[in-house]
Amino acid sequence: MGGFSSSNPLMKVGAMAIDAYTGVPVATTALTMAEASAQNRASQGAVQGNYDRQAELMARQQAREVKDRQDLLKRTTATQRARLGAMGIGSESGSADALINGLQRQTATEVADIQSAYDINMSNLDWNRQRQEDQLDQSRRQQWASLAMPAFNAMLPSKKKKQPPPQQGPTPPYDPSGGGNLL
Repeated sequence: MGGFSSSNPLMKVGAMAIDAYTGVPVATTALTMAEASAQNRASQGAVQGNYDRQAELMARQQAREVKDRQDLLKRTTATQRARLGAMGIGSESGSADALINGLQRQTATEVADIQSAYDINMSNLDWNRQRQEDQLDQSRRQQWASLAMPAFNAMLPSKKKKQPPPQQGPTPPYDPSGGGNLL
């Protein structure tokens, strides 16, 4: 089958296939659509790659902040125990325990704050990625519509309104008694 049957809306002009509805070479339309599709895939890949890099950076930053807080707690706890020991207050006393527990609670609160900030930042990052993907999707649909709509519109029945039959001039008055026209 050569692709140029009477039911196929393609015309052969020289060695080129032309869409009978749009007058655009079929190869040009196909190439344009393939380029648009490749461009959309590249754009979506760029959005995802950017998201992945930012998410990884945020996760590393959050992990570093938590580790810094925990390291600070260890150093502060060791320093406080050494000071208390130098003053003759043992680590078993209620005062020493209260001081150490207070430092641990403070660090736990700071770590929870870091986690909350990370969660908020990830939520914002997710929202931004979704917004960018939605914009790309809308752009893709508009691009495909601009490429495909001329062909689809050409295939639809014409929407021209039918013209009413032409009006004849006024009819002369008629005499019902059989005498013909009154004029």
